[in-house]
Amino acid sequence: DITNILLNSKLKKFSSIRGNLFMNYSEYPIAGNLIALFHYLIQKLFDYSIVMNRKMYSQVERFSRKKPILIYNFIDEGHLDKFFKPKIIKSQRATFIFTGRLIERKGIMELLEAFSKVLSVKNAYLHILGDGPLRAKIKNFISKKGIESNISMHGFIDSPYEILSSADVFVLPSYSEGTPRSCLEALYLGIPSILRDVDGNRELKCGENISLFNDDSKLPELMLQKASQSRSREFRKNLLPNKFSRKNNLALYLKFF
Repeated sequence: DITNILLNSKLKKFSSIRGNLFMNYSEYPIAGNLIALFHYLIQKLFDYSIVMNRKMYSQVERFSRKKPILIYNFIDEGHLDKFFKPKIIKSQRATFIFTGRLIERKGIMELLEAFSKVLSVKNAYLHILGDGPLRAKIKNFISKKGIESNISMHGFIDSPYEILSSADVFVLPSYSEGTPRSCLEALYLGIPSILRDVDGNRELKCGENISLFNDDSKLPELMLQKASQSRSREFRKNLLPNKFSRKNNLALYLKFF
């Protein structure tokens, strides 16, 4: 964005804010808040700022004193169609899935704690897709709990959709998100989801497609409830709210350009 500002002043310039900047820069313990504030303040120097949800809208408007443009995040729906599995195999154990970087902000350790409690009630399985600095800590936790037979760590996978489309519940306990593409993909493939009630996640909720939480102690019970709800269906169907559809948001981008 700084480079963008310094370019030819005759050009139309726009910035795309993709998350809660105060949380995104929190990995810089001392300077993070100042960097985030600076990033918000310089939005006033752009002709346009594009945001992905109403929480981002209010943040940009508050600090830059300019009204941004709201265009929701979306996914390549056509690419996912070939992975869609309407049939639910109820004889298999309940399956949860997490996709994302293995960092503290994603809440992966909190998910593991909750999953270990789920296992005390129900035989279940967890797929972890992604890599990051917490990988060794996660493997150590799994080993100490003796739950190696209930968890697969796949690392980074270019195309996670074969695994995702067979899951019962997608879980992302992240402390900050823009609008998570991984959740949009899960919903499109008919996978009910559990998200922390932060940023724009509430806007993804439509009926029973999403369950939100704030208290980590409630997560195990919520995972059990969501798995039961998912398995009670006769078949999977697209759960993605219409305002996040590719068609609608591409039209908004074309109108903007």
